[in-house]
Amino acid sequence: GKKKRLPTHILVGERKTGTTALSFFLQHHPQVKAPRREVHFFDLRRNLQKGLLWYVDQMQPTTKAEVTFEKSPSYFRNKFAALRMRAVLPDVKILLSVRDPIKRAISDFHFSKKAEWPCGFDRDKFETFEEFVMDTTNGSVDLDFRPLKHSFYSENLRHWLKYFNRSQIHVIDGDRMVKENPAKELRKIEAFMDLQPYFTNGMFFYKENRGYWCLRDPGCIRFGGQPHPKVKDKVVHALRNVFSSYNEEFYRLANQTFDW
Repeated sequence: GKKKRLPTHILVGERKTGTTALSFFLQHHPQVKAPRREVHFFDLRRNLQKGLLWYVDQMQPTTKAEVTFEKSPSYFRNKFAALRMRAVLPDVKILLSVRDPIKRAISDFHFSKKAEWPCGFDRDKFETFEEFVMDTTNGSVDLDFRPLKHSFYSENLRHWLKYFNRSQIHVIDGDRMVKENPAKELRKIEAFMDLQPYFTNGMFFYKENRGYWCLRDPGCIRFGGQPHPKVKDKVVHALRNVFSSYNEEFYRLANQTFDW
């Protein structure tokens, strides 16, 4: 029969890599059941203190043939989440979505600014991403700038690999989900999650004016896709140099390469 269970699969992040769209698509698979909102059990102490029964209670009831799934995109960068998750769910399968780290940082910056979150940047002093990220007098890059920091994937993945085997982690190309038909990436996820094949190319259509893919049924739900001001080439070039060694390490740890 149906009952609430601990999740067997968790999307841990990273933010602004298409996690909302990915989660939405996955929940259309007939075997996948997920909470309606992000649970944040392993990264927020106030939720952790509510205990494991509270965590299970956030899930949707499932049968043995279904999969309990949750996503909280800030798990990946939280320094305690992997340790806590390992203690409770040693066999969990982990989904990690990434995209070009510079594009992700720019998107994160604009999203945080719009949401007026406390992001560790002084709003009154600077306006643009460039002003925050780079000292124009000497061309140095501020590596502690939070949107940038969250794009150093290798540091976080190295941390997660202390607690979980590489075989338990599936890395998703968030850029490909946007540029190409999402069905291709979703089919890889189905295989990783031991789901029956469900997604086909014909289920999706590309919304030209928005620049992202939608499911034919139930039409187009609003996902990201915000156009951002173009960042100057010299800033992008400086950031590419900064990221190159981190990206190389990430490719090695992830066992796959990306075109960053």
